Amino acid sequence: MEFARRHRNRIWIISKEDSSEPSNEILLDNLRAYLLVRGSLQPAAEMADLIKEINKEVWYRNEEQKGNENPQEVAINWEEQYAKKWRQARMFEAFVLIDICKDKLIQILRSEK
Repeated sequence: MEFARRHRNRIWIISKEDSSEPSNEILLDNLRAYLLVRGSLQPAAEMADLIKEINKEVWYRNEEQKGNENPQEVAINWEEQYAKKWRQARMFEAFVLIDICKDKLIQILRSEK
């Protein structure tokens, strides 16, 4: 919801390129498109979550192997193996939420500031 509030004006500008009076579906399509372009709902929060996931992997590997693997190497391995799928899953979640919350999002996008 906050993403829609923060980027409402930009979504309207993009939507008006499609139609002078954008329909609800055009607004939602452009919300999705803008999210894809941005690549993230909240970059700072998602980066913190990514770091948590990498730290979990470091902990797991050191527990499993009873040793001290280099955290930088673990981070590089994790990124190579999982980063792309992790980001895709985050975007998928966002698109599912857009569909589930479309009425609230339309209300936000159509509201006056």
